[in-house]
Amino acid sequence: MIERNAHLCQKNFPTMEKRPTSKHLIRFPDCDPFGHLNNARFIDYMVNAREDHVREEYDLYVYKEALQNGKGWVTGTNKIAYLREAKLMQIVTIRSHVIELSSKYLKVEIIMMDEAEEQIKAVLWATFVHMDLKTGRSTEHNEKIAELLDKVLDPIIHRTFDERVAFIKNGGKLF
Repeated sequence: MIERNAHLCQKNFPTMEKRPTSKHLIRFPDCDPFGHLNNARFIDYMVNAREDHVREEYDLYVYKEALQNGKGWVTGTNKIAYLREAKLMQIVTIRSHVIELSSKYLKVEIIMMDEAEEQIKAVLWATFVHMDLKTGRSTEHNEKIAELLDKVLDPIIHRTFDERVAFIKNGGKLF
């Protein structure tokens, strides 16, 4: 039998990366006939990258947590701005960070850029609600998760998504 929470946050995190990044290749089946990444697939690439970031940086296996403890995150809202196209066989950099949190949810900003991180292609704000999967109701993060989230919280000055996107469109630097 697997010990409860045995997988959770086993690493010692003295220098936890608040803004993890990863590189991804835009694949043929994800593109439209013009060789541009399909709008819906932007979200898939970005959320998959976040899942990888959480697993690799924080040693948190979201699905294992859900299976073992009956608690996990579901998407509450997504807000996305498409700023530039992502093209077939292009390598993109995806960066994610927690910009807001409460005892029952977290808001993550995920940014897709070109490989050199010079042009922003898309910005996504995703709100994830922590749920008890048995009752279907929101629930508070346990102590270990809350501690981890407090360590990686990276708030931004912009209060609204539209304000953030306008800042980016006007050439504002994100990092």
